[in-house]
Amino acid sequence: MDTDSLLATLLVGRTATNSFEHQVRGFIKSAEVNLTRAETQIQDLTRLCDKKRELITALKSLVAPIRHVPAELLLEIFRVAAASAEPDQWLKQVVAIRAFAAIGGGWLVFLKHSASLPIPILLKNELSQASCLVKHIYRVAPRWRSLVFHRSKRHRLRKFHALRSLETLDLTITKDLLDDTPIEAFLHAPLLRTIALNVRQTKGFDMPWSQLTHLSIRTLHESAQHFLDILVQCTKVVSVKFYDMAPWYESPSASIPAPVVQQLAQLETLTLVFEEYDFYGDIMPFFARLALPALKALRIRAYLHNSTWSYAVFGRFQHCVPRLEKLHIHGSILDPDPILSVLKESPLLVDLRLVSCFTDACWVYSSGTIVSTLVLRREHPDWNGCTSSTMQGSWTRECWKRLVALVVG
Repeated sequence: MDTDSLLATLLVGRTATNSFEHQVRGFIKSAEVNLTRAETQIQDLTRLCDKKRELITALKSLVAPIRHVPAELLLEIFRVAAASAEPDQWLKQVVAIRAFAAIGGGWLVFLKHSASLPIPILLKNELSQASCLVKHIYRVAPRWRSLVFHRSKRHRLRKFHALRSLETLDLTITKDLLDDTPIEAFLHAPLLRTIALNVRQTKGFDMPWSQLTHLSIRTLHESAQHFLDILVQCTKVVSVKFYDMAPWYESPSASIPAPVVQQLAQLETLTLVFEEYDFYGDIMPFFARLALPALKALRIRAYLHNSTWSYAVFGRFQHCVPRLEKLHIHGSILDPDPILSVLKESPLLVDLRLVSCFTDACWVYSSGTIVSTLVLRREHPDWNGCTSSTMQGSWTRECWKRLVALVVG
């Protein structure tokens, strides 16, 4: 091989080497790009995993108290939730579980994500330590559907506002006897229909009486006249329960004009309970002012030894309650004539219960008329209040007499 051929061969080899080196460099650069892309993807996946771990940790912390909830209750919660688009019963069950009050953050999430739904609220003295949570609950007052408020003082009620969703109120105040500062928050609750008050005095509690359908009040020695003044404002009420009323200690003077009779057209159930330690007083003025054409059940409890059961007053009242089916009287001294008038003026009466109202002497005087009048439509016999078996014996004899007549006839 001559010199020229050798030089040519070396040049060709050098060119091939340069081309190979260029290819190798390209492969290395491409690999570096792929490696960088892989590292970026790994970092993204790592961040996503870390975020999921944080979420799982938060969820575990949120649901930890569920371990303390009975399995039967959990089953009921999920059963109701699965069957309803708006599981109101589930909300009630959850709110009633005190352990959930410790999950402040969870409650805030709950309030946020349930913003379109009315919610039931329970506030008691035990919640005073959860002040942060209570503040958030106050802020959503326009969403409250029902409110159970059992506290020692009333001042927190002044923080309530715009109760436009409130339908039911259960209010118990154990102190504040001298505090009669007006509470007007409930006047602005257009949907409020049911109220249960257990307070020392109703003074200062301004309520929308005219829109209520169900009312229960228990106070400390407030006069029956005060209760009556409230009742005549409740023009749409269906059920009323008044407890611990103080009776009238003096009968109205003859010079005072007769009271204007107020008709409550929708009232069906009326319960009147007077104070048990007041043995002297009068309850008849309560009936002198009322006409209740829809009344079906009347319950009276009054341990008044000197109370005069006025036929004139109660007889007029009965003319205004033609649909009376149940009459329970406990603790008033009755003579035979008022008892007979009750039966005569109440053709639909099927449940008459007179407990501690008279003696056997009274029963012997009128038993024949009373038993023969009620025996064909009586559903709930009650023998309480007699000193012996006189009433039960006469009733049994009359029942057998009627039964034999039906069989023989």
